[in-house]
Amino acid sequence: MYAAPMELPRNVDPTPVFILGSIRSGTTLLQSLLDGHPQLLVDAGESRFIPRTFPYVRFLPRHRRAIAAERRLLYLFADGSRYGEKYLQHVAPAEVRQSFHRFFDASRGRPADLLTSYLLAYGVASGQLTERTQYWVEKTPYHELHAPRLLRWFPSCRAIYLARDPRDVFSSIQKRALRKGSRASARSFSFAWRKSVAGARWLHARIGGSRTLFLRYEDLSRDPGRALREIREFLDIDDHPKLHQPTKGGGRVPWGGNPASGQRSDRVRPPVTYDWLEWLSEQELQVVETELGEAARFVGYDWPDAQGRRSVIDPATWLREIRFFLKHRL
Repeated sequence: MYAAPMELPRNVDPTPVFILGSIRSGTTLLQSLLDGHPQLLVDAGESRFIPRTFPYVRFLPRHRRAIAAERRLLYLFADGSRYGEKYLQHVAPAEVRQSFHRFFDASRGRPADLLTSYLLAYGVASGQLTERTQYWVEKTPYHELHAPRLLRWFPSCRAIYLARDPRDVFSSIQKRALRKGSRASARSFSFAWRKSVAGARWLHARIGGSRTLFLRYEDLSRDPGRALREIREFLDIDDHPKLHQPTKGGGRVPWGGNPASGQRSDRVRPPVTYDWLEWLSEQELQVVETELGEAARFVGYDWPDAQGRRSVIDPATWLREIRFFLKHRL
């Protein structure tokens, strides 16, 4: 159906790098800072491969996988995509689709090859995949919950886990929920955040500190130069002006951020901390601080002693936790 697979630039075999972390933790900011670096092929957005695509292709025969995955995996390049119109006008969607099928046809045909084929196709169509490319970089919140699968699929992968004070994370989530007329569950959030850290710890225990890097959002936003230097040393890549300017589309379009306040900026701004004093109820704060002490200390946060505190789980929250677990453990 498709022409023979196009050739990659000579000696190019990018190593996978996964940006891991919970939602509202600054992972998109980190992705945007890496976006234009010439040694990195950074995904155009979030692939959402495991929760969005993998369940629909895992049991399909090889010849049907790419066709079934195309709509879900290449959604940023679909007709009418507002994201594509804003950030990816320089990329021809038809070329991405054709290259995706060519790369997959030339692969072993595993579900994991769909993700690799998509990123290589985007790299070819956007012109980002060159002889200098050392890594492809993927970012999807909560992919760390699938750390065993990621490591089985990509044994040589590296990971950067970005943490943020969970009270600030939940405050950001709560702001958005309240603006929509609802209220987020502190218990459900705590369950997800604890699982997120546990997934990153599992990966770190298996592949070691030389291939996993833990960063805090507060450090990245307060002193981006120092945090980016740590990332450069971790990946052994060169310094580059694009590292210091958040962008999308391979360094072509400035990115103004995705703040809960709605106030965008094309610069890395200092973090808004202790916002939770305004947005969280005393009961919600007690749940978060009681449930997340051990995990928060592991990623470097000073945490109040929750001795004597006790949080009570209600049946509705218990059901939400089960749904979350099933969604991310398919």
